[in-house]
Amino acid sequence: MRVYQDVLLDTTPESVKRIIAETHTQNYAALRWLQEKGATIMGTEGSALLEEYHSLQAIVIATDEESRRDALLNYHLKKDQLLEERDLYMVARINSTLHEGEVGLLFRGAEHNITRYLDQDIRCCTPETLEGSLLEIVSEVERGLKGPAYIGKERV
Repeated sequence: MRVYQDVLLDTTPESVKRIIAETHTQNYAALRWLQEKGATIMGTEGSALLEEYHSLQAIVIATDEESRRDALLNYHLKKDQLLEERDLYMVARINSTLHEGEVGLLFRGAEHNITRYLDQDIRCCTPETLEGSLLEIVSEVERGLKGPAYIGKERV
């Protein structure tokens, strides 16, 4: 199983492991658990994430109202393009690393829209509703039942 994590940089496996170990959120606890079970955790982000981060940081650190307004306008002018770039990078990462017979689990933000770009031999399933804790859902996916948005590659 490959687990693709939104907002995790596409970097070395060692860096990914370090980031996962040092990030203390419920989501990253699930990633640590999946890693212990043998899943490979995959970063999905490139330079567009960093550009978006710097744009948002400029808003936060602005020292006066005019600077803040300019930074906010700058972010709003490019946020859709940055999201599109992030989607395309995420899809390229999945398309190039998810191999035939593998199952991928994607943790992503609601604004991402990647299914339209996935290779045709990748089937994407997204259940209508999720019940239970994140670890229960992941356990169901591991047992082959319905779970969170996941992707599996199969030749058609």
